[in-house]
Order: sequence, then C-alpha cells, then structure tokens
Amino acid sequence: MSGASQDVVIVRIFGSDLPMGGCGCGPGCCGSSNEDTGLVDSRSLREQARDLETTLVRYYGPAMRVEYIDIFSKEMDAFPEVTKLILERGLPLPLVTMNDDPKLAGGLPLDEISAELEALGVAPVVDAE
Repeated sequence: MSGASQDVVIVRIFGSDLPMGGCGCGPGCCGSSNEDTGLVDSRSLREQARDLETTLVRYYGPAMRVEYIDIFSKEMDAFPEVTKLILERGLPLPLVTMNDDPKLAGGLPLDEISAELEALGVAPVVDAE
C-alpha cells in the first residue's frame, strides 16, 4: 500500500483505566514502560491511545485511526470475539487489533505496532527521524 492511496487502517486498543492490580507479567503488561529505564508510563491507557494515534497519523498518514475501547463499557457488546479472547484465553491488556485482527497483547510498543502495520502493507508517508 502506498501512504497516499491506502485504505483506512483501524487500530483498536482494548483495555481499562481501572486499577487491575499487579499481574507480575513484566514491563509493558500493566502499562507501557520505558525499556531503558524500566519506568512505567503513568498516563491512562486512553491517553496513551490518543498519543499513539497522533504518532501513527504523523508517520503513516491520515488513513490511520486509533480507537480506545474500555473493556467494561457497553461498546464491548460489538466485539464478542475480543471478549472471548480476553476471558477464555486470558490475553493480557491492552489487546491491540488492526482491522479487527488481534495483533498484540500486554502493551503498546510502538516498534511492534509499526512492524505489524508494515507487514499489512501500510507504508510510511514520512521518513523516520
């Protein structure tokens, strides 16, 4: 896909801003972390999703959409397959889907999200700085 003619790519982030307790699964599971310092991002998951959208739109163009879905909201009624993944398979939050296909669970690593987008054929519209 070229950046100018690509279809809209919808990245959905399923999570919750409610305190979930320590899960012990490591950096990025209960929130994004800075791997260099080990610091956990204290912003809400909703804020992180908003920032992710800004970054992705800047890099991949206006065809990018990022939606945050709180797993405790009525919006989840539209995503029974995601509910099943979280409840039955125990996937850690946040769960990231791209055009409704589950791709990542347990964090919002920009490099992995970018790699998944590019594997889908999404081309950057600007050079990385």
